[in-house]
Amino acid sequence: LRRRIRDPRLTLEGLEVGGRSHANVALCYLEDKADPELLRQLREKLLHMQINSIAMSQESIAEAIAPAQWWNPFPKTRYTERPDVATASIMEGDVVLMIDNTPSVMLFPCTIFRFAEEINDYYFPPLVGSYLQIVRMIVLLLTLFVTPLWYLLVKDPAGLHESLHFLLIEDEYYVPLIVQLLLVELIIDVLKLASLNTPDALSNSFSMLGALILGDFAVQARWLVPEVLVYMAFVAIANYAQHSYEMGYAVKLCRMALLLLIYFFDWWGFIGGIIGVVALIASTRPLVGKGYLYPLIPFNGKDLRSLLPHQPGQHMSVQKGKALFEQKACSLPQLLQYRTEKNTQECGLERVCFRTLRHTSATLMIVSRQDVKTASSRLGHAQTSTTKRGMSAKNPPQQPNSTK
Repeated sequence: LRRRIRDPRLTLEGLEVGGRSHANVALCYLEDKADPELLRQLREKLLHMQINSIAMSQESIAEAIAPAQWWNPFPKTRYTERPDVATASIMEGDVVLMIDNTPSVMLFPCTIFRFAEEINDYYFPPLVGSYLQIVRMIVLLLTLFVTPLWYLLVKDPAGLHESLHFLLIEDEYYVPLIVQLLLVELIIDVLKLASLNTPDALSNSFSMLGALILGDFAVQARWLVPEVLVYMAFVAIANYAQHSYEMGYAVKLCRMALLLLIYFFDWWGFIGGIIGVVALIASTRPLVGKGYLYPLIPFNGKDLRSLLPHQPGQHMSVQKGKALFEQKACSLPQLLQYRTEKNTQECGLERVCFRTLRHTSATLMIVSRQDVKTASSRLGHAQTSTTKRGMSAKNPPQQPNSTK
């Protein structure tokens, strides 16, 4: 992060968490852009969380500081292992929590609109990136409503309009449709679990062959109809368009709940299910931040416009927040000068130039008769000849008490 953000205002604040593990974590943010209230909330939760060990790294921390909403499947934080994503988030004013012994970092704050963004969209031209963002949002809605809406329409064929008769099932079936849909949902998860425990050389082949063999035999045995397999195959593939694994399973559980509501209450169940999903999203409380639906609720027009599809930046040092910035390089002495001035101001001391402190250190080394090599390494000179010229310019008699 230091190599990508060479700004003296980049702050890494170290903390220690865990009653037994005493693991090190660090809050990474820009002092002039991060929300002070969000930092305060996150800092207090980390220092007061009741946990002995963070054996599961970021997941242990997320569970320890998460609100008591075990029944809510929607993710309350975001993770990444990519330096460009972490850098872009920090430049936008977010806070990154780095945990020792894991490559993943946690990104704060978290809202549902952030899951529609993907860093790879910003490596494409603006038009292509905007198109991909729109497609991702549409696919997310389709994965939630495709199978429940199809089941609702074919559940009562007599009331279906003639223009929609192509949705009807022509073949005879014996297993109820609701059972078929839920069974395929279960089979997809079984194949995923099996592929995780299969050797890498066979995992891809096993997943494809398992799906084809099971689907073919299920149709021949009249357990499933081809229409169910087609719609569920679309849903299974569309889930991979969502880069968040947690959000994919949240949508899956909501989809299964919609199917059950439609089975019992028909159209009223579908309407009630949509209201329930919206209420569930609105009631989701993130770990820290202003709300899960921010900037829509509470409303903030400026932040809401920043979530619009990918736009090219003209007079911006950061292009729509994604790792394309033109920061002025900052050397280590400049960073130390900034820190020195900040600390002296907080302590109520007079302003001291870091260069003056450096010269004072050099003077003390000359008085104490330090060797040239040691003085050169402490002063950061590339060559000892530079140090020799400075030390030969004034080399007073030795004063034993001056070192103290």
